[in-house]
Amino acid sequence: MIGQAPGNGINGDYDGSYRTRKSLKYKKTVGDVDLYASYLFSDDYNPNNGLRYKRKGGGSLGADYHITDDLTWGTAWNYTRAEMRPGNGGDGKDYDQNIVGTALSWTPDNWTFALGGGWYQNFMTTKRVDAHDYFAGDAWGIEYFAGYKFPINQYAVKSIQPYFMGDRIEYVNGRNYQRIDNGVGISFQLDYGFRVDYEHVFTSSTDDLGDMNLVRLRYDF
Repeated sequence: MIGQAPGNGINGDYDGSYRTRKSLKYKKTVGDVDLYASYLFSDDYNPNNGLRYKRKGGGSLGADYHITDDLTWGTAWNYTRAEMRPGNGGDGKDYDQNIVGTALSWTPDNWTFALGGGWYQNFMTTKRVDAHDYFAGDAWGIEYFAGYKFPINQYAVKSIQPYFMGDRIEYVNGRNYQRIDNGVGISFQLDYGFRVDYEHVFTSSTDDLGDMNLVRLRYDF
């Protein structure tokens, strides 16, 4: 799904959107709320396009509010101070990158419902190899998911989950691009930590990507 920040920036391991390298993280539970904070240390990344990305620092704040046992509302914000510069040492440009996201998840019985969205400032790439115009000013994305899990527990199959999903990503400025996905899928949870997903995705995009069939194999160890 492409509506959330990971995968849309330069690299989630460096820009603060995923499992960020060289960071210090803190978590504390207060009543029904889980609080999160992190500090991002300086780091460098080579995107192999003649430019260099330098994270000068940053930080994140987040919270998960457990409204009930099966209803959770999460919100997070990340700030990264970064520089994009030519690999040959020419003049670069500083970027103040901000990510704000929120999501609601509801898991009554065997159902799973989720809806989330985010706003991205100086984070999404323009697809131009130019240090002074590498990140678009503003963009936003949304995602949804609805599925029902049928317990099987035989023939090496633990459960089967049919689902509906969708997402949208759109640039407000910096690049003329939007993409809308809606799809149906089925997920097989197998023994020994294996999972197989199949999706058919109906896609409408500025670059006419067309519909897609996706198969994923996952192993949890």
